Order: sequence, then structure tokens, then C-alpha cells
Amino acid sequence: MSQVVAQPPRASSFDPTDWRILAALWHPLAFAEDVAPGQTLALRLLDLDLRLWCAAPASADAFVTVLDLCPLRGSNLAGCRVTDGVLVNPHTGRSYAADGACLSHPAEGGLYVVRHRVTHGIVWGCLAGESTHDLPAWPELADTVTLKQMRLPPLEWACSVSREIENFMDVAHLSWLHTGTFGNRERPEIPAYQLEDLPGGAGYHFAIRYPRRSVEAHTEDSATGAGQVEDLTLDYDLHLPFCTRLVIHFPDGTHYRIYNFAAPVSRRRCRIFMRMARDFDLGGSAEPSEDLQRRVLAEDQPMVEAQRPEEIPLDLTEEFHIAADRLSAAYRRALRDLGLGHPLSS
Repeated sequence: MSQVVAQPPRASSFDPTDWRILAALWHPLAFAEDVAPGQTLALRLLDLDLRLWCAAPASADAFVTVLDLCPLRGSNLAGCRVTDGVLVNPHTGRSYAADGACLSHPAEGGLYVVRHRVTHGIVWGCLAGESTHDLPAWPELADTVTLKQMRLPPLEWACSVSREIENFMDVAHLSWLHTGTFGNRERPEIPAYQLEDLPGGAGYHFAIRYPRRSVEAHTEDSATGAGQVEDLTLDYDLHLPFCTRLVIHFPDGTHYRIYNFAAPVSRRRCRIFMRMARDFDLGGSAEPSEDLQRRVLAEDQPMVEAQRPEEIPLDLTEEFHIAADRLSAAYRRALRDLGLGHPLSS
């Protein structure tokens, strides 16, 4: 098996040092259930083209991630199919095992295999030999008994991964931008909040009270909730550097959870994997919750993609900050402490 050496591609949009820092992180590649048997899935991560397939659908350990590059003639693997767990390239007549070895011509070089793992229903990849950060545990994502599990198809935004994560955690814009879904411009003030450090320096946690103006109720009886104001508790976790969780506490004691996992496709493009879970209306359709989340994101996307510079400045003096930006300031300092610079700040 040929292990990928963490080197930036020639056409990399990242600074080489920063590319290597990002390459040593776990990044979401695909929802595991989206990898169809017999097919390969084309992906891009940190400007590298990858291919993902499943050698044995019954096993979570049977996913294979490789550079999208055949060692013979340098072609990609677009026309390949998977038969009995073996990748067959019809252009070259070569076949490859799950470990990347060339089965049809053992003396030849094999595919370049990328380290991967399956967690939270997502296949994650790491381009370096060892990862520097672990993923959040969040065991409730495996709970299908007391929680209704939902997700959206992967999204791709024309912005840096750091802008997308910062927007998800930003509480100052809720009342002004999200008036079509839950924002309340009559009470836009954000109460002071304190950041709590997650164990081991993994990230930050904070919570605020927010007066949501309901466009639609979160309960089954939407007629009772339309237009009313609900005082919610918004409970945020930021697991560095690109994993976030929001737990919404409703007045009736129920909860709605949103998980946001983002991957840097390139310096100024990211892919978003979003999962949701609720502990009410367990037998009901997922569509209302999924539709509301799509509408919220549709309000966010054009604003985030229009931000300049496209990457968040890590020098806090380059942008004006308010008290509600306490988390944003900490996040920017944390990214700088990782050694990042050029890929996230012009």
C-alpha cells in the first residue's frame, strides 16, 4: 500500500506550510450512506482530487479513499467500477485491492491510499501520516431510539471554511438576517456570555438566551406556534477547528440539535456536512425540520459568500468587533495558535 505523502499539489491555493497543517486534520469527505455499491465518488479536499468507494457495504471499515490518480499514464479513476471489492480501471486493464495494491500486475505501483475513518455516519480523511486533532465524541449522533436523526445533502459554498464555521457560531446576526425563519428584530440584543474551554483545549462552549419569533412551531401543532415569541436557550460547542454543535432548548423541555462539519475544498471553497436531531415528534416526517434548515442556510449563504476578505483575518485589528464577537475573537486566536496564516487571512 502506498501511503499519501502530505505534500501540496502544484495548483494548491494554500500556502505550503498552512496546507501541511490542514492536511494533518480529519476532514469530512462524504456521508457513508451516499457511497453507492459498485460506484466511486469523486471528491476534492485541500485542492487534491480523491476517489472514495466501499469495498464491502456491510462493513464500516471497508471504505477506501485514494488519490484520483492511476499510476499508469496519470489518468483519473472516473471510469472505474468496483466489483467484489476490487476497483477495475477499464482504460488500463488494471485492478486494485482495498489496500491500493495492483492485483492484475503485482510488480507495478499501486494507488495512493488516504487514511480514513467512519464516525458520525461520515467518512473522514486525513492526508498526513498522523492526525494532530481528534474528532468530537458527541455520542448522541448514534442514538436512533430517543432522537429523530436527520441530515441535509452535502452543500458547497464559495467561501473559506473558517468563514462558514464563524458564521454558524455568530449570534450577532441572528435577529437581522434570519427574519424569514426565526430572527426577532424587536429584541436584537445579545446577552453577555462567557466562553468555557472544552477539555484538553479542544474548543469552546457558551450559551445564550434568544427570543425566537416562530415562523412555524417546532411541535406537531404548527397553528399554535406561528408568529409567537419563544425564549430559547442556544447552547453552542465549537470543537476546533471545523466542527460545531448547536443545541436549542425549547421552553417545553424538548431539544433540537444541529451539527455542522465543514471541509476545505480549496482556500476559498468549502463543503458542509450538516446533521440534525430532535427529541420530539419522533414518528413524524423529517421534511419540515430539513426544509427549515435549508431556508436558514439560504439566508446565510449569499451573505457569507459576499464577505471580504474571503478568509477571516487572524489579526484582530483588521476587522471591527463587538461584545457579541467573543467567540469569533477566540476562534481567530485559536486558528493562529495552530500556526495558520495565509490560507485564512489575506
